[in-house]
Amino acid sequence: MKDDIIKNVASVSLFVLLFNVAAFGVSWTPTRQVATIWEPFYWQFNGNVGDKLIDKLDAEDSDWVALRYQDTGWNDNDVEDCTRGQANIMGYISGVTLIDTHANSTYLVLAATITRPPIASWADQEPPAGDDPGLNVPAGTGTYGGHALYRVRATTAFCSDNWSDDHDSYDSIVFLAACSASSFLSSVGGKTQFGYSGDITDSQNVNDVNAIFGRMNGSIGNGEFRRAFDAYYDYTGSAYLEMTGGSSTLAPAPIYDDPVSPEGSGAGSSGTGYIDFDTVMDTTISAEDALTWTHTGTVEVSDIEWDGSHKITFSYCGESGYSVTMTAENDHCLSPGDDQAELNGNLTGGNGDDKVWTFSY
Repeated sequence: MKDDIIKNVASVSLFVLLFNVAAFGVSWTPTRQVATIWEPFYWQFNGNVGDKLIDKLDAEDSDWVALRYQDTGWNDNDVEDCTRGQANIMGYISGVTLIDTHANSTYLVLAATITRPPIASWADQEPPAGDDPGLNVPAGTGTYGGHALYRVRATTAFCSDNWSDDHDSYDSIVFLAACSASSFLSSVGGKTQFGYSGDITDSQNVNDVNAIFGRMNGSIGNGEFRRAFDAYYDYTGSAYLEMTGGSSTLAPAPIYDDPVSPEGSGAGSSGTGYIDFDTVMDTTISAEDALTWTHTGTVEVSDIEWDGSHKITFSYCGESGYSVTMTAENDHCLSPGDDQAELNGNLTGGNGDDKVWTFSY
């Protein structure tokens, strides 16, 4: 209860501080629809958090691809998928990165074995050559899931040196599903980062991923909390979950409040209109292809053009009795990048649908 109160007070204070900066700010969709999931303790956690993340991403856009790196057994010296080579490039082509592991405020555990030599060798492999100051291999064991294991631990220096640039370049979302890992949020890169300031359970991780990404895909809140910033500050179910950044969406959509104008009857004989998106869009696509119109009566829609990075404007002029139907075409209203996400026109139920509205006089 005390932690919840502290978080709520802090959230209100931060919201007031950032309101003018972030409340109406535009966001970015990751430029790659690849989820990288690192699970060196899959044998303990059974992939529950990763499964939930995939479920939430698929609910938004089935084009997401999951790359899962797992160690499925504890009683050996085989790290399986969790190799040094893969750890070095954790952020490569990753739009969402989930690291489901053990940690404290100083270290993230990247791999573990039952004897020390294999894990010491893991830490010394190239690149880079020789001992990496960003990695730490304790002389003794740690206890994980009731088992004494040797482990390699990453510092913030390793994360910054190996992951930050990639996550930045792909406008990535990073979620550290690990105890006390919030100290790493400034070093992993990306547009938005989530992590914990205290001890956390696997079931709470699952609940938090469901809550955050459920809001971001529109299945919770009817699309009002699609931006990471809004998803986080609407959710009060986790006392220790922290966020930095926040200007991320899973796919572009019309903004929640007043997304289009004019709408309904009474548009008048002439004027200007718009559709405003919550995400930076690919403005190299013709605005006339992205926003189309049909009509009855005598009316003309003209000057359809991009106004900045996320808004299309137009003019109209007609005689009494006209009706215009405007359609933001989902396959032409796209986020930029290698893996372009289509528009979620109705804000819920997954992307790939148009935004359609009418106005008349």
